[in-house]
Amino acid sequence: MTIKPSDIDRRVSEAFDRLVVWARESQTLGKIAMQPERHHERAISDAFCRLLGEERWEGATIHPEHSQGSYRRDILVYQGSRAVLAVEVKTPFTNHDGIINKTRNKEHLAKDMDSLKAALDGRAVRAYYLITPIGCYPMDESGDMILLHPNSVTKNERAVKQRFNIRWPTRADYESTGKPEVERAMKVEADARGLEARKVKGWIKVELPSPQLGIYTFLDCALYKIGLDR
Repeated sequence: MTIKPSDIDRRVSEAFDRLVVWARESQTLGKIAMQPERHHERAISDAFCRLLGEERWEGATIHPEHSQGSYRRDILVYQGSRAVLAVEVKTPFTNHDGIINKTRNKEHLAKDMDSLKAALDGRAVRAYYLITPIGCYPMDESGDMILLHPNSVTKNERAVKQRFNIRWPTRADYESTGKPEVERAMKVEADARGLEARKVKGWIKVELPSPQLGIYTFLDCALYKIGLDR
């Protein structure tokens, strides 16, 4: 018997809630936010895969970084020979062009949406997109972001990188530019493929353990259910 769609939805939702709890306690993720060394997206994907694996899947098997046809998906859940759940994960940085690079470069969000559509066309029961922008910035004693060049996003980024050793410092207007850009892109890319992208969890801001005094690190978490628009 194929797993019920409602059971998949419940398990994915519960794994998302536990991801939030895990992130709040992850010293490693706090360090990655400041100095990623390309480990950020893999860390989130591996954690989500592990947390999904803590659910009872009634004989189904969970595969991280698994190829199916021409796509290599972040997470696939198989029941027998059928992929019943596909998950793609994206963790952009919140610096001057981090989110725009992921939303507008065809090799990122658009490619992931193609992957999820192909999974649904191949009779997957459910498809999800987990997106978790990650941020880091220096703060003063009041907890406010320190800006070295208030009138220039790129100049401020370069100065903060040099002074505070933050690889990709969060831009000051991230809250008003970042998440709205994600939501815009999710709708546009879904519509272009005859899909519906519905946010079912988030946005939830998680304060990560600080890698050092005076540095604020965070993870914004959102979960989208991707379905065929029929």
